[in-house]
Parts: sequence; structure tokens; C-alpha cells
Amino acid sequence: MNAPVRNPLCQRARLSLPSFMQIVAGFARGDSASRLSVEVGVSTKSVNSIYQRLRRRIARERERLNPFAPLSIVARERRVRGRRPQCGETVPRLVGVRRVQHQLVCEWVNADNASQAFRILYGQIPASRSLDCWGYQGLIDLDTGRVRRLCTSPHSVASDPLHPLSLEQLSASIRGRMVASQGWPKTHLYLHLKESEWRHGYLGRDPLPDLLKLLRACPI
Repeated sequence: MNAPVRNPLCQRARLSLPSFMQIVAGFARGDSASRLSVEVGVSTKSVNSIYQRLRRRIARERERLNPFAPLSIVARERRVRGRRPQCGETVPRLVGVRRVQHQLVCEWVNADNASQAFRILYGQIPASRSLDCWGYQGLIDLDTGRVRRLCTSPHSVASDPLHPLSLEQLSASIRGRMVASQGWPKTHLYLHLKESEWRHGYLGRDPLPDLLKLLRACPI
């Protein structure tokens, strides 16, 4: 009996290395788990499990660029349209963005600052210096697609809506992933957000080589 081929990219995978490589390549292309399961010949549950582990690895890598601490999102907490959030409530659909070198990193706005951030986003109050301590250079409302720049320095997010480092392009990338995946589960909002942020950095480029390099350094 032939011994199974060791998979250096996944520590607990029962799949062969070629099958696992097909799944990783499908994830890089943005294929759905159901479509990829038919192509590889494994269950959709197995593909989704590997997809989630890839998202966790990507999120952990992106957090090295991210100056904000990740916030845990409770599934039942959501924004109610037409109701202004109160201080202390979690509003997971409001995203703060900051430029780090040639990358855009994003994070859910802190619950304690959500009420003021929404008023700034919709022009009810002017942006104040208190935003500097948040570290945000822009705000995005994922429900409506509205964006607001908070900083106009040369090293902030781009002002040209067509520039890859603009809030408009990042918002389009995030909403595009939401449509492609037919919505995000509330329990995994953070992982999907970081995946969208990661994919946005590869507009027009193939992310597979860098993803394989990441898995070789830190297997899932």
C-alpha cells in the first residue's frame, strides 16, 4: 500500500496535495465552494472548511499591517436601517479605512465611536481632530455604499474615485465579494471583510503565487 503524499501546506488535510492545490487555486480565483467541490470531487463542506482556514490565515497576515485591534462581532447585533446607533452599540457595517504604504487596511468602527462616525459620514457634524486618535482616513457604510474621506494628506487614501487606493474602489471590491458569495454569514463577517481587503490589493494581478508563499511559511 502506497503511503499518502505529505501535504506541506496543510497540517491536518486528508486530501492529496494535487487536490488541495486545486482548492487553493479555486479560492484565489474566487470560485464558489459548490462549484469547486464538483471539480475536485470532494464535498462542499470540506471545501468550505478549507476556505475558512484560508480566510483565517489571510486575516492573521493582514493584521500585521492593520493598526487596529480586531473586534468580535456578535451574530445578533446588526444595524437597523433608519435608526441612529447609540454609543456602546456594535455597528458591524460601518468600516474605517487607513492607508499603510501601498495597501488599504480596514476595520469595523469601534462601537463607542459609531454614533459620532455615522454623523460625520452623513455630514451631520464636521470631521474633528478627535478622529486622529481613531487612525481612520476614511469611512465606508457597507449598507448604502456611502464613503467619506477624513484626511487629505499625500499619504492618505486617494481622492480619485478610479484610483485603486480610493475608498470608492475598495467599497466596490467589498460589495462585489458580498454579491459573489450571496451575502456574508454574520458569524464570519470579519473574515470575509479581511478577505475582500486582501483581494483588493491584487486588482489585475494573480494572488495565487503570494497565497502559496504564505502557506509555505505558515501552513493552515
